[in-house]
Amino acid sequence: MCWWWTTSPTSSPSWYEVRRAPDGVAALAEVDRAVPDIVIADVMMPRLDGITLAARLRERSIPTVLMSAAIPPPRDPCVVFISKPFDIDEILEVIGQVLESC
Repeated sequence: MCWWWTTSPTSSPSWYEVRRAPDGVAALAEVDRAVPDIVIADVMMPRLDGITLAARLRERSIPTVLMSAAIPPPRDPCVVFISKPFDIDEILEVIGQVLESC
């Protein structure tokens, strides 16, 4: 599963428009339609894994947060890795940090 977030200029910075895609291929197709501020994806997805998706998004300067219970993090400053299990506050904090730095 993959989600991408965009901040709305008329809303508080803590509010996001969230969209989702069932896999990495669908996520790339959606990114072609509307460029997100950040993408959050599982490392293990059908048709296109999260690490490959992150590399393709990096080519478009789209920061990515990857989630997994078992795979080591990629070595890219705009690809952040979160270990499962995690809580929503952790994800929101990471999103804020990545959006500020990338």
